[in-house]
Amino acid sequence: MKNNTPIIRKIIKTEHFYLKPFDSVKDFDLSYNLWNDEDVLKSMECPACSKQDIVEKLDRYKFWMDKFGFTNFAVFEKNSDDFVGSSGMSLFHDPDNNRNQLQPINSSKYLNSDIELGYVLHKKYWGKGYAFELAKACVEHIFHNYSDINRIVAVTVVNNIASQKILSKLGFQFVADIKSKEYGKEKSYVLNR
Repeated sequence: MKNNTPIIRKIIKTEHFYLKPFDSVKDFDLSYNLWNDEDVLKSMECPACSKQDIVEKLDRYKFWMDKFGFTNFAVFEKNSDDFVGSSGMSLFHDPDNNRNQLQPINSSKYLNSDIELGYVLHKKYWGKGYAFELAKACVEHIFHNYSDINRIVAVTVVNNIASQKILSKLGFQFVADIKSKEYGKEKSYVLNR
């Protein structure tokens, strides 16, 4: 009989953290608290997430992990196992079809979507180089393990200068200022292999 119990793996390790897929039950409250943290919401200029929003978010994360082998991971501090936030890769979310200023990619494997870098950390982890550490590890993971992914995109809200500096330090190039119904004004970036 086949065992269908999911294997919890520490997918990516950095100097200070380990990243693993979110568990939709065990990590639900961690995710809910992150996406309802006032400092996080202010930095991302986004509204709080309802419990249903979190269910849908965690379902998307699981789908990406199961289908592609990457996702937005739950991030934990190595020494304490404290939950830090989320970092990883996803399919570029563009519900209005107006956020991506680049030529569309032709890859049915990834549903003709670019791969997007994302990271969000609780405030006590800001300003210590940790977002850079996590973002760098995620980019290296993708480019090392996925030879068919040749570019990664990222977006930030206009006022998130710290995140823009992280992207620049990683080698991302500014593409355009964009505006969408869902996210408002943002800055778009790309990193080519």
